[in-house]
Amino acid sequence: MGKKNDRNGFPTHLGFTKLYNILFGMLWPNDLVFLLYIVNLHTLREAKCITSKTKTNHARKCCVDTSEINQSAKLLESMGLVSIVKDQSDEDIVRWDYILDVTNYLMLINIIENIGNFQRAQHMCGELFYSARRRIDSITKEEIENWKKEEYQ
Repeated sequence: MGKKNDRNGFPTHLGFTKLYNILFGMLWPNDLVFLLYIVNLHTLREAKCITSKTKTNHARKCCVDTSEINQSAKLLESMGLVSIVKDQSDEDIVRWDYILDVTNYLMLINIIENIGNFQRAQHMCGELFYSARRRIDSITKEEIENWKKEEYQ
């Protein structure tokens, strides 16, 4: 019995996680990879898989070291995209889980989509999330309208 492919020829036995292309260039590469990983964890959790692991294990999955996982997790947490859960039920091993806030994730996509210009959206993400450490759910419709109108080269 061979492995199956979908109608486009892609293998169906491998995991697949959707990432919105608009996020390329909006987030630093390590943060983008970590966000994609968290979206995948969300999908796995919905399929009843256990997703809490040691930080080293999470880092290996993202091909980074644990300090980079910590940085990305803090940024995404400050944005309101992720909740960090520390599980110390086993006295010897500390496991971590990262829970995606789907509402804020979709809100981020909607905000970027409404900006309508990649450079403006990229500048907005840098200003709001990296510099000001704002939460996604704190961004107002008026701010989005102002970003739409901004002249940015």
